[in-house]
Amino acid sequence: MKFKRVITLGLISTLICSSISFAIPNTSLGKKVEIYKGQVNLPNHEWREKIEYVVGKDEIPFNYDSEYNYSDSDYQGTLKATKVTITPKQKIENKYYVTEYKNFNKNSVNTYGTKDDNNFSSTYYIDEDGYKGNIPRTNVSWTDNWVTNRTEWIETETGWITGSSPNSYSYNYYDSKSNQNVNVTLNKVRDTSTQTSESYKYSESYGNRYNYSQNNETLGYMSSNKDKYWSNSYKFSNAPRRPTDYYGNQPDKDNWELIECEWDEDKVYSADELSGISEIRPNLAYINGSYWWKSSQGNYNKYRKGVYLKYRKKIDLYKYKTLYGGNVSLPNYIRDYTGTANYSGTLSKQVEKKKYTSDYWDVNITYEGNVGLKDVQVSGSVIPSVSQKGGKITFDINTRYYPNKIQIFIPSELQSQFGKSVITLNIEEKAYLNTKHSEILSLDIDETLDKEGNKLREPYKFKVRATRSDGKYAEITLNLDVSGTILDNLKTMVIN
Repeated sequence: MKFKRVITLGLISTLICSSISFAIPNTSLGKKVEIYKGQVNLPNHEWREKIEYVVGKDEIPFNYDSEYNYSDSDYQGTLKATKVTITPKQKIENKYYVTEYKNFNKNSVNTYGTKDDNNFSSTYYIDEDGYKGNIPRTNVSWTDNWVTNRTEWIETETGWITGSSPNSYSYNYYDSKSNQNVNVTLNKVRDTSTQTSESYKYSESYGNRYNYSQNNETLGYMSSNKDKYWSNSYKFSNAPRRPTDYYGNQPDKDNWELIECEWDEDKVYSADELSGISEIRPNLAYINGSYWWKSSQGNYNKYRKGVYLKYRKKIDLYKYKTLYGGNVSLPNYIRDYTGTANYSGTLSKQVEKKKYTSDYWDVNITYEGNVGLKDVQVSGSVIPSVSQKGGKITFDINTRYYPNKIQIFIPSELQSQFGKSVITLNIEEKAYLNTKHSEILSLDIDETLDKEGNKLREPYKFKVRATRSDGKYAEITLNLDVSGTILDNLKTMVIN
């Protein structure tokens, strides 16, 4: 009698979404809310339609909640009070009399042949809006009235000027008639002398990791190892290979002489090592779950070390002596003086006033601050929790708050039967998501329970981790018991 048992072990997976969308909200978000906090009693407080107090700047005449615990479907955090607003519940009229004071400032303008303050009256009479009285003279200012429109042609020659001579020139001219120095702007007449000499201009290139892009505008040598580069012809520990191409920062690319070539970094950097730096990560290539440097030939390398380069180029320097000239206005003589007498003083009057107050006020508080995305959550179970060898198990996993990856870590004692150490599932970033993933158990797995349910060993423990794109994650452990085999229900047949 012969019989054959054929068990096919395979992977049964549930496809969550044919195209993964990345919809995670901002991990940190500014929030501003206004919360009604009931009424407050402020006896005889001055009435206004609304009073706003700025927290930390204004004195607030009552106690209030300085913090507010904010929570919505995605975010939570503590907001700080930034503004307290009160509005009156009543309007009470109060009459009273006050003495009002007002400052008056007046002036009188006239022209005289001498600068004598006593040309003006010592007081000024006021009769305005109920205020009556004299205010005293406080000072007199005088303006000299000059004879105008004096002009003269002025010329001067400069010393040597490097580069092209400007079209205008600032010149300090001494006017002997007014005994004053006059700053004037003269126009260029002609260049009187010219000299030519040679000099250099310079260009630099910083090839360190912060200046790298996949266009390779700056120089850095790449390799698949940390020791050698350029087809293993050069060592990173030696001085860098001098390039023949120009990597400088000038738009003209020809006739540059390389005068310095040295490493711009103290070590060789792995692309994975730098992927956590926000300034560098967008410039790296991400392939098959890992980060890479991309060379100008389109090759992907794991390691790179940047190079500093300095170039120079000969240029011609020109020097000029230049003649400048122009008609300029010059100071003139004084004809007479214009005086302005200023009067200043304070007068008073009695005024009936009305004051409105309110004893009761509605309170609204504005809270502001940054709130964070709620922490990742993960829960689930293995179905069935007691399975047979060779049977199908399903990981039923619930995730919250936008993780984009689930990892199911296989217990070390089952990794050879599963043929892997971890199951990685890329999932859609949602506030809530249910994910199911199925596997077939091997016939070689040891049982944890006997047929009567007695414990033979501890359950198998599968660690499940849900990770968000910002690196935050949550973990749970799912237990699986194994009892019996799917072959227990198979019947054998006698073949003649």
